Amino acid sequence: MVWGLLKPKGFGDYWPDGEFSGWDEALKDYYKNEMPDEERAALGLEEHFFPSSVVRKFTMDLGPVKPRECPKEFHAVKAHNKLADLIGTENGVFAVSEVFKFLIEELEPGVHQFWPLKIIMPGGQLYPAPYYGIVIGRFLDSFVPEQCPDGIWLHKKNRSLALSTTKKDFLKMPLSRDVFQGAHLWRENRPNYPLLFLSDELRSRVSRANLRLTPIYQLKSV
Repeated sequence: MVWGLLKPKGFGDYWPDGEFSGWDEALKDYYKNEMPDEERAALGLEEHFFPSSVVRKFTMDLGPVKPRECPKEFHAVKAHNKLADLIGTENGVFAVSEVFKFLIEELEPGVHQFWPLKIIMPGGQLYPAPYYGIVIGRFLDSFVPEQCPDGIWLHKKNRSLALSTTKKDFLKMPLSRDVFQGAHLWRENRPNYPLLFLSDELRSRVSRANLRLTPIYQLKSV
């Protein structure tokens, strides 16, 4: 089986409202003083710097992210007593608990990038449990659009947009097991949703460890 991870409805423990502190300034400093010319050219930043061009590296298949490009602090608008084990933050950047990080690295060592990310509560209080930003290091093309039922997906060139996000319709979302075989956590190049994809093995380990993740729906293997 294969699973898709969805975005929660509204802000909360799974997607805390807030923003990164000092990230734009750090990116501008890196661009001005350290970014190699070839990297500027690859991102289309030869003349002007746009932080959003670098931020895309955290959600798209644009190669490894350098430590200087990673945000260091996320400031939450509201206090949280128990954040989920996978949280969404500003600009779609994900962060994971130490336990979830361990499970991922145990199955796929060296595939994904992690870095320490401080979660700051109102009043400057540091969230007591460690969290790590994550960059998904695997992008696949296992989605099979020609086997999709009508009315559920809108196909445009190299992208497919979900018209329905119900559990019933996601059960009809076809992914080729020949392509995702051996992968445990990844993003898909073509569909815009779900946000992340999990193998049955990783899904089982998450359940056994009682980790809190956003809604996870079973998809169709073909």
